[in-house]
Amino acid sequence: MQFASVVCLAAAALHATEDQYSLFLVSVPAGVAEPKEAQAEVKFVSNGYILGPTNCVVTKTSGSALADKQACKTVIFRAASKPVVSKAPVWIADVPEGFVPPQSLSGKPPISTDDYPSTSLVNGEQGTVVVRLIVGVNGKPRDCTIAATSGYQALDNAAKWKLCRSLKLRSAMINGVPVESINFTQVAFYQGN
Repeated sequence: MQFASVVCLAAAALHATEDQYSLFLVSVPAGVAEPKEAQAEVKFVSNGYILGPTNCVVTKTSGSALADKQACKTVIFRAASKPVVSKAPVWIADVPEGFVPPQSLSGKPPISTDDYPSTSLVNGEQGTVVVRLIVGVNGKPRDCTIAATSGYQALDNAAKWKLCRSLKLRSAMINGVPVESINFTQVAFYQGN
């Protein structure tokens, strides 16, 4: 069985900055209030592979402008030539001054198309997974859990497993001091349908 094209992207693949990948939707130091899940509503059109910022807009706010920026990254989308309205999970957090989230040491996305579960490909499963991970002061991820499911256990497990085992990070910092952090990131598994 052949597949025309498959996309499997972690947040880093979509949100590269000049010299660093912005891997996380939201990050806070451990010990402060945990980010709270909320919902925003978006309207989008998509080719079914990637949902870019130019073809997705927030139509109903979560109440937080910062959290609303996450909505087009976390919405489960599909190919749609006409606008579709959908709800998207977002996380609201109070980030203390001087906090710098964990940074990727590899400079490349932690997940590739090779990580798309073969059974999910055969079954046409696709979706966006949001993973919550704690990153220690040593920069190693631990305690990875699913914060928002794709709707498919194989996709959720693949995202969680790969992120917890392959991320190479510099720990979060507060005023230059390494700290443990709570982080949310998304992985998009899409086949274009």
